[in-house]
Amino acid sequence: MLKHFTSTGYVVYENKVLLHLHKKINEYLPPGGHLEINETPVDAVLREVKEETGLDVEVISRMNHDSFLYPVNISLPERILLEDIDDPVMGFHQHIEFIQFTNNNHINYYKFEIPTANLGNGDNFLTNGTEIKLSGGR
Repeated sequence: MLKHFTSTGYVVYENKVLLHLHKKINEYLPPGGHLEINETPVDAVLREVKEETGLDVEVISRMNHDSFLYPVNISLPERILLEDIDDPVMGFHQHIEFIQFTNNNHINYYKFEIPTANLGNGDNFLTNGTEIKLSGGR
């Protein structure tokens, strides 16, 4: 079966996760997409978050990395998922999805054009037109 590598960035702020409307499937998802040639999963998630939200983020990892000069450490994903995708154009295939957590260390204001919902289990996502202050730290 055909498999594509993808990378997804969970932009987390004050226990909220940024979602955007995925136009192809008409669902709210975290930003992400396919890895391009010569991209690492980290390169791809940084590019995808910027393209889909306008935010410059950095990948954060809860895993400690040993420090050495070579070879270069790439941040470990939080999870690696194998998802079945039934695409009307490309046909049935799978995504090997690298899940990354990200944050924004710049003090800026952004307006997000997505609705809000309380997901019933204490999880929320950002509000339509809600202005949030993104600041350094986690």
